[in-house]
Amino acid sequence: MVKAVGNELQVHGFVEAKPAFAMPGLELVHAWTRKTFNTNRAAVVVRAPTGSDLGALTNQLKLPLGKALGYFPFFYGIGLQVIWLGESVLPPAAPLDGFVDKIDNQRSIVQSVFVVDLKSGTHASARTWGQVITGKFQDAIDRGIKSALATQ
Repeated sequence: MVKAVGNELQVHGFVEAKPAFAMPGLELVHAWTRKTFNTNRAAVVVRAPTGSDLGALTNQLKLPLGKALGYFPFFYGIGLQVIWLGESVLPPAAPLDGFVDKIDNQRSIVQSVFVVDLKSGTHASARTWGQVITGKFQDAIDRGIKSALATQ
């Protein structure tokens, strides 16, 4: 999964990142960043703890993870693309649309969420506004997930 998604993101200028991030009960599997003068984006793969509320976890991790990946308060926000991997994580308890941020507060915001159920080989996603710039990155993630699931 990580390799397929990484290959798709690399085409768009994303590079591997090794953020100093730790949150009890969460495993950050992999991260990529794409930083330019006016945009700061990151994609992360996180192992979903069994039976957890992924919406609440997404909200809890966005600020500390954003800071670890380059969010600098007031000057350089970051748009996160979060990919949750787990078994029996679909369908989620709440609609995925509630996992993404609706407004850009120039902080660490979640622009898209992908949930990949490794047991069933299925995935679901939600995206927020800003598709002109970030949509191509989200499409790349989606292609990588589909490619990896097809070869499982």
